[in-house]
Amino acid sequence: MALKSSRGLRLLGFFGVALILGFLLRELWSNWAALRTYSWRLKPGFAFFSFAALTGSLFLLPWGLREVLALLGHRLPYSRVSKILFSSLLAKYLPGGWWALLGRAHFYRQEGLNLTQASLAVLLETVLVVTSGILTFSLFFPGHSAFWGDWQKGLFVLIGIGCMGFIHPYFLNLFLSIIEKVLKKPWVPLRFSYRSMTYPFAVFFCFWVGMGVSFWLLAASLTEVELSLLPQMISAFTLSWAVGFFSFITPGGLGVREGALTLLLKPFFPLYAAAALALLSRIWWLGGEVLAWLISILWERLSRGEDRSFPKSERARLGLPSMPKEKRDY
Repeated sequence: MALKSSRGLRLLGFFGVALILGFLLRELWSNWAALRTYSWRLKPGFAFFSFAALTGSLFLLPWGLREVLALLGHRLPYSRVSKILFSSLLAKYLPGGWWALLGRAHFYRQEGLNLTQASLAVLLETVLVVTSGILTFSLFFPGHSAFWGDWQKGLFVLIGIGCMGFIHPYFLNLFLSIIEKVLKKPWVPLRFSYRSMTYPFAVFFCFWVGMGVSFWLLAASLTEVELSLLPQMISAFTLSWAVGFFSFITPGGLGVREGALTLLLKPFFPLYAAAALALLSRIWWLGGEVLAWLISILWERLSRGEDRSFPKSERARLGLPSMPKEKRDY
């Protein structure tokens, strides 16, 4: 029964991807003449800075992940965390949608974390990335526009504030207790401070702002885009990612993210131009992830030999449990 349900979800996911991508491609095909005569104008400088900003923003992710692991008592080299992250991210396009998270937990276990610690690290990372993304969207939300009213601006600001409250260890422990009851698996309560959680949260927030800026640079490298549209494009890009993340049935939010981004860009571009930018953004992001993966592999090989564990005195100061200190050749 479970197998049939899994196959049904996969088929539904493939159908959803085909339907949305088919709609976008149909929009491009039916407006091909207008698309060709649109005011496209390649600016190599903007394109270079867009890809540089994309790659630089992606490397904020392993920085935040490293800080989350440090909260759990495991300090891995930044280069090693980068390789783990970008290697696991390439699995998000596999059917099922969860392979990137499972792959990262597997790599963490190879680094000495037990199953509970590895699962908790992935859970905390995901919560922080998602909540910081929602906060970014809410802060840069444009307010009154072709789609939204001013009252919704206030609503999303409240949602963003709620996200900042949710990452408090008290509420996270309540969340973990619910998961414990559902999965019937004990979790270790979080014992670090709220202040220590805000640091990786701020890193992930900077990641989303950087991604939004790099997307604006991508659009500006192809056509005329006013600087005043920067907040709207940051907000649209972040919201489209969140919609794709919560789609679950499509690998890597494929199709869903592009469809959402097309609709969110519609007030600023013709629909066919918005669809072209949305589809291009997927290739652009994938290219950045592949480049970051290659850089992380080379970087990790050049920086082997770093110690990944907290010193005993620092563990005692943080009130973390003692554990065998393991050396590993990276």
